[in-house]
Amino acid sequence: AIALFRGHIKGLLSIFIKLLEETETEEIVSSLQIVIKEFKDETEEFIVQLNEYLIKNFNKLKVKEVDDDQATENFSMINSLIYTFEDIVHYFVNSEKIYPQIEKHIEIILDYCINDEAYDKIEEGIEILHEIVSSETALKLSKRMWN
Repeated sequence: AIALFRGHIKGLLSIFIKLLEETETEEIVSSLQIVIKEFKDETEEFIVQLNEYLIKNFNKLKVKEVDDDQATENFSMINSLIYTFEDIVHYFVNSEKIYPQIEKHIEIILDYCINDEAYDKIEEGIEILHEIVSSETALKLSKRMWN
């Protein structure tokens, strides 16, 4: 089944971007995670653009004032976004072309994960940091990231 999608990744990612612009559902992000994992090479040229939409949704969700039911749904969506960023870091941390472009987004996620408000996300933040510092790219990180 994976072979059937290989030639259609560009169109598929365009649909994901459109859906991310229009809705905030955990299922879309979870599906996107699978696409990134299964089609790493094919998604590489779109990762920066996808990251822009993911971080836009992340920033919108983390500051949104909502009732308790919506807060639970937002928290689930934020979790999915964090796990997706974790995967993106895993697959693209050693890309000299992509990593510098997504580093600013990673910094936002790390700030959230390690912040007192999101104390329950510290493990994910540490996983992302581990992925970065144990990579070939670690010595090439911007000074901003090290601060």
